[in-house]
Amino acid sequence: MLFETRKPIPNGRRLSILLDEYARQIERLAPSPRHPERFHKDKSEIVAALLRLADEVQHG
Repeated sequence: MLFETRKPIPNGRRLSILLDEYARQIERLAPSPRHPERFHKDKSEIVAALLRLADEVQHG
């Protein structure tokens, strides 16, 4: 489900695409009565990916 980034961000357009994808993931994020733990797992993965992205942007 989650869009991953592990490479340095080459330009503002790529950064925009990644942020747009994370926003869409957050928008779709919802608890499920059938799999309540998945919501928390997905949320944690999005947070971790955003923190990695912030670190990549800050450190190049």
